Amino acid sequence: MCRLADDKDLKQHFVFAKASLEHAEVKEWVKAEGIRGIPHLSIYDGTAVKLLGMGASFKKVDTIKSNLRTIAKHKDAVKQQQRLLDLDPNFFVMIPGVPTAVAAST
Repeated sequence: MCRLADDKDLKQHFVFAKASLEHAEVKEWVKAEGIRGIPHLSIYDGTAVKLLGMGASFKKVDTIKSNLRTIAKHKDAVKQQQRLLDLDPNFFVMIPGVPTAVAAST
């Protein structure tokens, strides 16, 4: 995940924050969000609307990177959504109006 936070292109569109479960506030947030596995990735828009939540294991880094690029590329369609984005069976983000194959190839 640290490699994603260092990606220059992604840093133009996203603010990355790392949270530690050692802090009570973070534990409360994890419970409130219903997060069951760590590491976890949550993506919010600029108005604090949650767009995506998914497990963030090392083997999903390429998928996560693709999802972040897709969200950045289709940000106007994502803004219109104003709710959690769905994931396909391979954990690629599905954005209304954007074919999944196109989204996964970004």
